[in-house]
Amino acid sequence: MSQHQKQLPIIVFCDGACEPVNPGGTASWGYVIRWSDTVAESTGSGVVGRGPKMSNNVAEYAGLHAALERILVHAEKHYGARVIVKSDSQLLVNQMLGKWRVLTGRYVPWFNKCRELV
Repeated sequence: MSQHQKQLPIIVFCDGACEPVNPGGTASWGYVIRWSDTVAESTGSGVVGRGPKMSNNVAEYAGLHAALERILVHAEKHYGARVIVKSDSQLLVNQMLGKWRVLTGRYVPWFNKCRELV
């Protein structure tokens, strides 16, 4: 790519939930990635786990982590592209932007994994 061409952003939509109780239920996640160079999308979903170590926040961060890992698989093709993350989790968005502190919680290991990938 020449320096005059601008790489379009990669847009990630991610979400997570812990049901039927939060915390302590089954934490699951999903994502959609809209790639910059095509109208194609990549999707993924999964279950983080069940039980007392699970929460909505764990699920939200697990979804972001899975999306970031998927993007890294294609990093060479999209080198230099900005990644825009869309999420309904204010905690995830503001912590990843550095606006909110990361204190304690079940999600902290997932936050750390996401920061490493970023």
